[in-house]
Order: sequence, then structure tokens, then C-alpha cells
Amino acid sequence: MLVLKCGIDPRYVMDEMPLYEADIYLSRAYYVGQELREDVRMVTWATAQVNSKKKLRPGDIYKFPWETVREEPAETPDFDRIKAMSESALKWKEEYGKRPKVHFDPRSFSV
Repeated sequence: MLVLKCGIDPRYVMDEMPLYEADIYLSRAYYVGQELREDVRMVTWATAQVNSKKKLRPGDIYKFPWETVREEPAETPDFDRIKAMSESALKWKEEYGKRPKVHFDPRSFSV
């Protein structure tokens, strides 16, 4: 599949390619030729639009999986947790501000 669909050199796939790289290629193999498929859809859309009285969109001809929008419900903010985090950060800032600043002198490490 890596050789035929992705167009990778067979010698590289068999002899040199690490497994993690093969996994990356296989996970993205579906999108190989994406531009060609979109071009074909645009030509089909133009042909259909000329012969139709309705206003068409390319998505009306064919909707690709990468165009679907996943609508997930938004999380409600946990104000108590956010308030506790900000109070902790302010407390840390006040405590850190009281510490004496350390100055690094490289001459003290001369050999």
C-alpha cells in the first residue's frame, strides 16, 4: 500500500523505513490524491451548474469527509477551578517576590 498508493520507493519501504514512519504514512494515505478528487468534483460541479436552474455548490455534488464539521458541545467553564488556580498563582507570585534574587557570578568558578 505504501508503494502503490503513496508512491514511496519500495527499497526504502522494505530496507530503511522505521515502523513509526510507516504508521504516519498509513494514517494519512486516505488523503493522497485529495487535490485530484477536488478537481474532478469542480469539473462535475461546473457541468451540473450549466445544466441546472438551481444555484449549486460543489458540496452539493459530493461532500468529502475532510469537509465535515464536527460540532461538539462547548464545555461550561468551571469557575471554581479557575478561581482556585488564579489564587494559587497569585499566592505563588507573592511568595516568589519575597525571595532574595540570586546573582550568578561566573568568576567564582574560575579554575
